[in-house]
Amino acid sequence: MCPKRNFIVVGGGVGPAAGVAFHQKLIDMLDNRGMGDQGHAPVIHLSMSPYVLDRTAYLLGNQQGINPGMAMGSSVNVACHAFEAVAQKFVVGVPCNTFHSRVVYEAYLEQLESKQICPINMIEETKNYIQQKLPSDEIILLSTSGTRETQVYSSQIPVLETRDVPNPQDKNTKRLSYFLTQEGNPDLRKISAAPQAAVMAAIYDPEIGVKGSEPHFSEAKWVFDVVIDLLKEGHAQRSAKKENYSVIMGCTEIPLAYAYGEGPLILGDFEKYIDPMEILAARLITAAGYPLKQAFAEKYDYMLSSEVLAEPEDSAQIRLHVEDFAENIKIRSKL
Repeated sequence: MCPKRNFIVVGGGVGPAAGVAFHQKLIDMLDNRGMGDQGHAPVIHLSMSPYVLDRTAYLLGNQQGINPGMAMGSSVNVACHAFEAVAQKFVVGVPCNTFHSRVVYEAYLEQLESKQICPINMIEETKNYIQQKLPSDEIILLSTSGTRETQVYSSQIPVLETRDVPNPQDKNTKRLSYFLTQEGNPDLRKISAAPQAAVMAAIYDPEIGVKGSEPHFSEAKWVFDVVIDLLKEGHAQRSAKKENYSVIMGCTEIPLAYAYGEGPLILGDFEKYIDPMEILAARLITAAGYPLKQAFAEKYDYMLSSEVLAEPEDSAQIRLHVEDFAENIKIRSKL
């Protein structure tokens, strides 16, 4: 019988589109070594959105209802239990920045029961990436108010971030259209007056925000770019030296706007846009013992010397594993 394999578990649905984009990154970044479908890692993708409350709403709304961390942790437990007979380890990541606020993430960790479950913290991995690859850059943070107010990133690394506090009673500023001119361009005056409210509207507008029913990715991207420029220019006025800037796309919906939106990049080079989802995907792959494609192996070379839970299998082991997996499923179905 061949060794059990490590499974990758995605705590998705937070939000659903970001979870799908994250799963796509796992597929695009892993090197299947020419072995087709069977060369990929086994992935359990949970998307239990109706049961996991919005993290920002929970954190800023007096923490009413079931803690999102408890709900996610319970879902991970159930999924891992179903496959524990055929898995060595479950390497788990949650592609949501606000989820990593202390109140939510600690509740999540407390729910995890099995010693086979190995959680990976996306914020810690992003901090490691910045320290390894961008140690001299000034870091701009775009994030939800929940991430900002609970200091998810600012407690780990120095960041430039917005300071205004969106008024929850002001219905106008919850709409992305409020921050656009009649021609559909960013309204610089309104965004300058309330940059964090503009970021939240670009993400959460129920109709045209990135989480909305009909997302307007380009308009959201343009708003994000204006906020980045405001933070960059504000810091440049206070700094005596010329700085290099990078931006953390600190909400997993923000990379979607840059993937699908139109227009040039305010920072020029896309490498200056730090995607915590991509960093998390790279770490899940390497921690589970699977190889990255060459471009990603070079970008995340420092991860290759980090802890690996199991060595990747060769094609003969994979064929044996498929047979063992099928046999285990037959046995369990008869119980």
